[in-house]
Amino acid sequence: MLCVACQKTFTITVTSNNGNYGTVSGGGVYTKGTEITIKALPKEGCKFKTWEDGNTDNPRTLIVENDAVYTAVFIGDEDMFTINVNADNENFGTTIGSGIYAKGTSIQIQAVPNVACYFKA
Repeated sequence: MLCVACQKTFTITVTSNNGNYGTVSGGGVYTKGTEITIKALPKEGCKFKTWEDGNTDNPRTLIVENDAVYTAVFIGDEDMFTINVNADNENFGTTIGSGIYAKGTSIQIQAVPNVACYFKA
């Protein structure tokens, strides 16, 4: 028989980088080996960007192995930008890369020429 009182427990702390932009859930004290789910809940007009360690899963499933802190990084509308990439003449080709991006995001844009056409800078 396994002694429940002898099982190792760990504290999982889940925080928000900005409480005005969003809240989090899933933190607590758990037994080692327990599968848990943490969640970032953005407020209206805001967006979950990433967990501080770079993971973008939301919700995120974890196996408890030790004490840990997970911080959700939220951004507000003022940190979002619309990028429009347009072809001068769509008869000759199209473009890739338009969208809404968070401030500081590195993006790649591309001009895609149609058959028998080429890209001219």
